[in-house]
Amino acid sequence: LLKPFFFIISIWQSYNILKNFKFDIFLSLCGGYGGFRTDMAALLSAKFLNYPVRSISIHHCYGKPLFGEIFLKFINFLISKFSTSILFNSNSVKNNINRNTSLLKNHKKAEVIHLGVNEKRSDKNIYILKEILKRNNSNEFKICMLSRIEENKGHLDLIHAFHKLEDKIKNKLTIFFVGEGNINELNKIKSAINKYNLNKFFIFTGYINADSINIISHFDLFMSLTKSFEGFGLSCAEALMANTPVLSTDVGAVTEFLNNDNAVLIEPGNINLIKELLIDFINNQNKWKEKAKIGKIDVVENFTSEIMSKKIYNHFSKIINNDSTSI
Repeated sequence: LLKPFFFIISIWQSYNILKNFKFDIFLSLCGGYGGFRTDMAALLSAKFLNYPVRSISIHHCYGKPLFGEIFLKFINFLISKFSTSILFNSNSVKNNINRNTSLLKNHKKAEVIHLGVNEKRSDKNIYILKEILKRNNSNEFKICMLSRIEENKGHLDLIHAFHKLEDKIKNKLTIFFVGEGNINELNKIKSAINKYNLNKFFIFTGYINADSINIISHFDLFMSLTKSFEGFGLSCAEALMANTPVLSTDVGAVTEFLNNDNAVLIEPGNINLIKELLIDFINNQNKWKEKAKIGKIDVVENFTSEIMSKKIYNHFSKIINNDSTSI
């Protein structure tokens, strides 16, 4: 109930920070639009300070607040009026925001610029992962899920599917959950693993402060089993850049760069199909590796950080040059 009040305080705090600087462009990075976020408050502060260009970049779907929806509609109106341009990291995010808010009403400077994968890799802290793999190197194939450990990411779906496999298939696989999660989610997932007596097949690495592409490159298969919305699915693109085969649910923006030629796509929550595809992965290695090769070509040609940077540069160049018709 107090969030609208704290939002106003955030505007004041942002104003007092930003007033000490002179910027030509202010870009507010918004992980998921909606609610009473400080990134939204900061954009309003930039307007009050008369920054020439004020843009907001939205990376995930609309999050409806429990309270204060009428006040939030007023904030949407202000952001729509005060923002010089609005960026989205996928068409899926843009369409979601357009369905759920009036943010894009009469806004002529909205553009989709897909996220990009950095082709250069850093070896920072990769020795941590190598030590983990060295200690758990008995099984033939290593599968990675790299994400926050939470219900929506589909970790339980993989556990239930794995449980259905024959022992001779299980004994060829080790599943690595790379990432952190709150204690309740971790306990729920570990409880399911204990229930099925699968502890020797599942490894929790926690968060690894290393290059994502380097992490994924050490695995034979990357899985993304998100159950609802995915703003882009950057880890899937990083997996393809690492030449690692991808099995992903077809949610959100994933299908804007993944297809049946470069990956394997399934509907969310299909436990029996996940089971069958794990078997297929073991039996048809060449097919999966060929998809990954095609995927790397797709990512290099369309979804690198260099391509993304050029598009962002061109976006703001056009605004600064007052060429609104070309955006």
